[in-house]
Amino acid sequence: MRALPWRRSSFESTPASSRSSVTSPVSRLWVHESGREAWVLADHLETRDETATVRLACGQTMSVGLIKTARHNPSHDDDWDDPTFMSDLHEAPLLELLRRRFGRGAIYTWAGEVLLSVNPFENIPRLHALPGWTSAVAAAANPSSPAPHIFAVAERAWRSATSAGADVAIIVNGESGAGKTEACRQVLRYVSRCSAECRVAANAAASTAPGAGTGAKREEEVARLEAAVLDTACVLEAFGNARTVRNDNSSRFGKLTCLRVARSGASGVVAGCRIKTLLLERS
Repeated sequence: MRALPWRRSSFESTPASSRSSVTSPVSRLWVHESGREAWVLADHLETRDETATVRLACGQTMSVGLIKTARHNPSHDDDWDDPTFMSDLHEAPLLELLRRRFGRGAIYTWAGEVLLSVNPFENIPRLHALPGWTSAVAAAANPSSPAPHIFAVAERAWRSATSAGADVAIIVNGESGAGKTEACRQVLRYVSRCSAECRVAANAAASTAPGAGTGAKREEEVARLEAAVLDTACVLEAFGNARTVRNDNSSRFGKLTCLRVARSGASGVVAGCRIKTLLLERS
């Protein structure tokens, strides 16, 4: 959810015929061949008619139709937090970048203002450790260019809601087993932490003022509400899940979670929550 100026990539501005085929020799090509990985990088040896002869990394030489090739650009070999800065961006380098990052445990990648996430299907230590992602730490860093992370999306949304007073929507989308439920849970965890920080600061300021006891009781109610938001999600999941090919605990309905944020000091606190379920599938 990073604010970046929109621009048309070179891939978008290239005609489809030029994207899907290569008519002049280049040193390397992306090759899509059935039975192999989605795209592999190969040395381009020659082109005759509508066929390219390439040499794979294993040393094998093969001929493929130009329709199954795509241009390679040196920027495709670099490690990017955001692949939209690549030159000649298309499917092949995007998938290869996600594969390389996933291999070293970096499951999050920016795509402009969109956060891409690849489910690791295993626990990554300290990936979602909240102490390192408090509002104060995020503000001290570079908020205009944060590292790709679900907490960075939540932080951007929280600041827009509390600083600008704007209505904010976070859309989490993906196929079964992609990690949508977990992503939503992490967003709620982060928002609850931000709200708790503001609550503690407000409570400390009110402790020396008249009526501090009343304020403390009010903050206890807010704390219970924050816990209820997180706990309710678990209850809903228990009654709306089913087993699928890719996920033993797949949500069979969508959830629209609306949080009401009340202004408190320089930030805000969660003051209300409404959850609406949207049935997506019947079995």
